[in-house]
Amino acid sequence: MSENIPFPIIQVSGTHYEIGFQVGSQFKKSIRKALLRSPFYIGLKLMDSMKPEWFNELQNYAEKCYPQYVDEMRGIADGAKMKYRDIAIVNFRHSIKLEIPKIECSTLVFKEDDKIILAHNEDHEKTIREYSYIMIAKYDKGPTIFTYSYPGCIPGNSVSFSSHGIVMTGNALQDPDLKTGLPKGLLDHAMVEAKTIDDAVKICQTTGRSGGYSFNLASQFEQKAMNLETTSTRSGLTSVNDRYFRTNHYISNDLKDIYTDNENNYRSVERYRRGIELLPYVEKSTEGAIKILSDDKVFVAMSKVTDTPLGEVYGGTHFTSVFEISKNDIKLQFYPYIKNRDNFMELTLKDLKI
Repeated sequence: MSENIPFPIIQVSGTHYEIGFQVGSQFKKSIRKALLRSPFYIGLKLMDSMKPEWFNELQNYAEKCYPQYVDEMRGIADGAKMKYRDIAIVNFRHSIKLEIPKIECSTLVFKEDDKIILAHNEDHEKTIREYSYIMIAKYDKGPTIFTYSYPGCIPGNSVSFSSHGIVMTGNALQDPDLKTGLPKGLLDHAMVEAKTIDDAVKICQTTGRSGGYSFNLASQFEQKAMNLETTSTRSGLTSVNDRYFRTNHYISNDLKDIYTDNENNYRSVERYRRGIELLPYVEKSTEGAIKILSDDKVFVAMSKVTDTPLGEVYGGTHFTSVFEISKNDIKLQFYPYIKNRDNFMELTLKDLKI
């Protein structure tokens, strides 16, 4: 495992609560600072204070569906010596609309007979990047999971893969029909723990969701790749058999009728058009994936996005991840800044055997 990256790495094991406690203890300063400085996190706390019943309803769904993940969030809170509610609202964040422009993600998939490449630009607000970290967590009654974690979040909220051979990345979508249901942060965790893609899809489709998202899934042992788009009530599944590119608006056959007329959608469409323009002309390889994701019209340079009552919001691409997935192994190349190819971390499935 190469080591020359700006994100701290923690390796932990135990029950869900014990893993959460270890993470909270290790990163309590980062989590606290993120809650105090990030416009997104500050906005979540503000919305919670204005509409406290929102939290209570989501919490009921969380406890009913996945009490083990609630234990993990309690562990983070206890380890960080913080209120449980402050940690929970971070993991419930996709279930509420914030009036802050989002900086989103771009994803690419290449499918060959003997290999899948799943590549992803993780884009978000700048302050959150300063306090994020990488986790490798071995669960007593579950798989080992690698995940890039936003401060205070349980595994699966960003780029992740597990010892079950499931790889997952995501793209935020603007669901026009948010409702009370299971928060996405808990769905993420459950899906990356699945043993097959079909299991992961079933987990998402059969659970009452609070909102929509785009899940990019690949399976080592099945050699399958799929994208699952959701709203709180609908879903669209796309099998990837050749080349696939997406950003942050609905494009599946079942959901492409959904359109949101705002700045977030305009930026997503611009990146999508550029990625689709390049897609047929690059090799189906790591180099081809990086060529698209590092393109100046796809890669989002860190810059000021907007002014808000909560302060200036800066954002851009946090990192680029490229997975090469064969039946024999999963190899991840993790680039903190894709414009500098010499600085990266490499991790394989064997590195998850902690």
